Amino acid sequence: MDANVKINANTWHRVILAFDLASGLYEKYVDGVYHSKQNNGGLDGRQAAKDTIWLFNDNDGENGEAYVSSIAVYDRKLTADEARALGSAGSVGVPTALPEPKPIRGLWSFDNGDLSASIGSSLEYLDGPDGATAGATEFGTTDSFELPSIQGETAAVMKVGHVGKNANFGYLMNHGIAPNGGGNRLNQYSLVYDVYFTGGGNGWPSLANLDTSGDGDVFWRRGDGGIGLK
Repeated sequence: MDANVKINANTWHRVILAFDLASGLYEKYVDGVYHSKQNNGGLDGRQAAKDTIWLFNDNDGENGEAYVSSIAVYDRKLTADEARALGSAGSVGVPTALPEPKPIRGLWSFDNGDLSASIGSSLEYLDGPDGATAGATEFGTTDSFELPSIQGETAAVMKVGHVGKNANFGYLMNHGIAPNGGGNRLNQYSLVYDVYFTGGGNGWPSLANLDTSGDGDVFWRRGDGGIGLK
């Protein structure tokens, strides 16, 4: 990890997780700058996604408070140039145009004050509409939550609250991307988050449980501003 590239509490960041597990690559970027790479389970291994990705879930039950203004998924590993072009968090969410031919596959910007998608299928509550996740979720704007604006502008925001230890906390992303990379799961893809961690919550804040089994796969480390496994 580059010690100068950190994810700080109470700051908006654009976090990119870029996977090409067929080539053994898992790389991370923060605000368009290379953050680190990580060992991975390879083709169809731990970071290879199933049909549904569990966002903000940890099967050990840890969950941390965060605000998110945009989440996107691509059906390939974004390059360093593409990560640089995406840059830092934006008030209108992840831009849908990059200098390449393939479009974004899923985009959630919370403009409607719910889990509906701007592109793709709506997110769902992992534990159902009456569960703990829905009870800890709020929708509003940077202004209504008294958060810093994003690039000087008000943005729609979803609050990911936290509850006691709960392995069923989280959101379902039905990404609709066919298995790729030569395996039976999604091995070549990228996730992009515009996210604001408060530091509150229970344990290590999780961004995703990619294979929906075992421990979560991507955590924010409060202590050093890192992101990845615990």
